[in-house]
Amino acid sequence: MMPTPKMDSLIGEIQSILMRIDRLPSPKVFSPKELTQDFRIGCIDNAVLRFIVPSLANLYAQAPNIRLSIISLHEHFQWALEKGNIDIVIYAPPNLKLRELGKKFHYETLYNTDHVYVVRNTHPLAVKLREGKQLKRSELKNYRFIAVKYGYSEGKITTESSGFEEGSNIAIDTPYLLTVPHMLTQCDLIGRLPESSVKELIGNLPLTILPKNMVADPAWTPVFLWHDRTHFDPAHQWFRSVLLRSLEEKRAKKRQESKKKS
Repeated sequence: MMPTPKMDSLIGEIQSILMRIDRLPSPKVFSPKELTQDFRIGCIDNAVLRFIVPSLANLYAQAPNIRLSIISLHEHFQWALEKGNIDIVIYAPPNLKLRELGKKFHYETLYNTDHVYVVRNTHPLAVKLREGKQLKRSELKNYRFIAVKYGYSEGKITTESSGFEEGSNIAIDTPYLLTVPHMLTQCDLIGRLPESSVKELIGNLPLTILPKNMVADPAWTPVFLWHDRTHFDPAHQWFRSVLLRSLEEKRAKKRQESKKKS
């Protein structure tokens, strides 16, 4: 094969381009210490407490110049992930079918958590419990609830709810789960909190946790969810790994503490 006249005329320019390519700097080795990136996390307030707070020491020890932006979770989080408005979502929906999101979405399952009902110590159900009387789920319909509404449910109680937390039985709805324990201390309402963090949420407040069998909902499974857009990015891979490792370290510490107590 012989080059055409046109190819002969382009040889000089092609050689110049190849030389410039050879002079391109090699990719830098990833270093968290040099990061100045803003990582945007979509979640509700309890997720910050459960998943972000335990990772802060590790994150800023390795990458002191990064920035974290906590963004309110809403029903359009999939679009936000795809467009780059959010980098990662921490979510625990009872009705989100993860496999139906498509191949461009990735997720890491964290754990399963049941829910428990909580009332103030002077609530009739709490008094009955202290008297050693058995509580029935049917008694819940006699009281009103604080409902946490956000995200995929689009502001509606899902079909997986107990059946009592709907319609006129809802006295207060809020997107802020951390406010629920404080509101419960002021009135005879019932709040539903994740069992995995209920003791952290109620602290020393005068509240009573009702028996676990009062809640009929299936366990919720929190997930880290992200899009293909950031899946192979070294900075985001590092960020996700620190979050997951910090969570595992926290859980391992709790297991050790439980063994010592037993």
